Amino acid sequence: PEDSEAAYQLAIQQLAGQQHQAALEGLLRLMQRDRGYADNSPQRTLLQTFELLGNDHPLSISYRRKLYQLLY
Repeated sequence: PEDSEAAYQLAIQQLAGQQHQAALEGLLRLMQRDRGYADNSPQRTLLQTFELLGNDHPLSISYRRKLYQLLY
């Protein structure tokens, strides 16, 4: 969705449904499009998801790298 709130809520629903990759991708796209949305909620949610999955999980490794590329 182009609406930031709808995109964020979709990602939260995907996380609840254990669709981790889709949620991480959506959160990353939201950050690219609207970096400061909701006081950086997408970034915080990404970091919380990495913690939930564990640092050695392939999705955590891949999306942490993408997040850092976006930020730096």
